[in-house]
Amino acid sequence: MLMGLINGIVRLDYYDDRTITEELLKQELYPEESSDNFVALLHKIRTLIKVKLRTDQQSLTGIF
Repeated sequence: MLMGLINGIVRLDYYDDRTITEELLKQELYPEESSDNFVALLHKIRTLIKVKLRTDQQSLTGIF
């Protein structure tokens, strides 16, 4: 489920995939989770993705 959530967030936020919504991710992956807990989880995963992308970008800067 976690990889599905990460994939969904990346498609939504970085590929502008309009077929993915936060509501769809919740319904399909975490239907029994409360809305508040799911929003908190989305925030945490988005933060981790941003940190990972920033780290990868910084490591590439030294190559060129």
